[in-house]
Amino acid sequence: MTKPSMADALKKNLNRRDWNFKSVTALVLFAAIILVFVLFNGYGGRFAAVGMGAAARVNSTYISMYDVGRETERLERFYAGMLGGQMGEAQRQFLQQQALETLIQTELLAQYAEKNGIYATDREVQETVMKEVPVFQEDGIFRFERYRSILEANHLTPAEFEESLRRDKKKERIRDLFQFSSSPLAIDLQTEKELDQTALQFQYAKFDKDEGKMGVHLSDAEVREKLKDPEFKKKVEGDFKMNSSTYDQPEQVHAQHILIKAEKGNASSESGALKKIQEIKEKSGKMDFGKLAAQYTEDVGSKANKGDLGSFGRGRMVPEFETVAFAQAVGTISDPVKSPFGYHLIKVLEHQPERKADLQDFELKIAKKLIAEEKFETEVKKLEEALSQNKLAEVDEILKANSVAWRDSGPVALSAEQVPALGSPVLSQAAFELSSQRPMSKLIRDGSSRVLIRWKGLSPKKDAPAKTEDSMELARERGMDRMNAWLEDLRQKAHIERNLTGPKDNSLMD
Repeated sequence: MTKPSMADALKKNLNRRDWNFKSVTALVLFAAIILVFVLFNGYGGRFAAVGMGAAARVNSTYISMYDVGRETERLERFYAGMLGGQMGEAQRQFLQQQALETLIQTELLAQYAEKNGIYATDREVQETVMKEVPVFQEDGIFRFERYRSILEANHLTPAEFEESLRRDKKKERIRDLFQFSSSPLAIDLQTEKELDQTALQFQYAKFDKDEGKMGVHLSDAEVREKLKDPEFKKKVEGDFKMNSSTYDQPEQVHAQHILIKAEKGNASSESGALKKIQEIKEKSGKMDFGKLAAQYTEDVGSKANKGDLGSFGRGRMVPEFETVAFAQAVGTISDPVKSPFGYHLIKVLEHQPERKADLQDFELKIAKKLIAEEKFETEVKKLEEALSQNKLAEVDEILKANSVAWRDSGPVALSAEQVPALGSPVLSQAAFELSSQRPMSKLIRDGSSRVLIRWKGLSPKKDAPAKTEDSMELARERGMDRMNAWLEDLRQKAHIERNLTGPKDNSLMD
């Protein structure tokens, strides 16, 4: 007699066991899933007219366009809230395609369950309907008329709904089969515990073209001496011409204001705000404008600064405010200015006209920047050469000569996906590739900077809690990974034909 396999034993156990052992939390979550089905799985909508044509065939079973339409509508309603009700045709086609793939997967699981004797009893389905879905209850008691009326409102018959529950329970059994067969051994739990209580340690050095960070501290006299070199001076002039717009000074106004808010379109609110701002205008001839702003303005952002908005260029303020501010004489207070926020009084403190940049004003600044960039490129080449020859001591000397220090990353959990101190997935990936055998990375570009990372070692996590491993959680994670791989294999072996046009399917295909 053939000895039953572990899978057979688990399957037998799954079909015999009483499902009441599930936690209250699991039951509530399952009930929530069923409730979503009830509330959103109505027929309705534009798909109802498609008819019963086949959207796909899974082995010998057909999936109707009717079912695809129903599942698509469920997805549309689910995502409509996230998208603010805005959904184009491309999104609808994508959801229709997703709906079809979901139904194909459900059918594959159902066929597998049927073939391998994984089933759900009538009693289990009835227990779910009567005890686990609160929407079917009244004062905690299941009411059949309520059950039937809710299903009718969603264009479902009890038979259709209960069959969907039966299929869901079969899927749950298959998931549990994978979970139970993935239960971790004691050595797995010990390994997980050790990983959780061990931290990686890195150091990193970051330097860029900024003259201060590169250790370039030249006096103005030294820079002017450098500018005597015709080739270097030509570079400075070229940089100025290329970036002149960044050196130009745009027209700017420095102003204070007092705002009295008004509800747009509300005549009473607007007239009240206008009356109040006019009264403040009268006081402004005798009192300090800043004190008035601190007392009366309803602009929270500038109230603490006595209504001071600082300097701003054109395009920063609403047009009504900007037009007056830029046309107003310095030191004067405007008449009430109406904007979408209410009424303003504006006092202009300073008005700077637009000014084109002059090379003489920026020559030293540009020269220092170019000197730092030249040194940067030179040091980068020296570092790359030292790294290529594995001269790590020389690397340290180059960094020290450029006033670039190594920084600690802090402890990083072995399970972490990134090194927080590095702030970049690319840099984190480079760090995770290091070890005692390969202790230093290559120079990695990070914007305008270059970053070097080195391995410091492993250490116990001082803040690691002494916890007991959750073997069920580990089994769940492993089970889902195995189930996904198994589902993909099931798809490959099944005969699947699709007859649904969309972004992925344009014809009937395997």
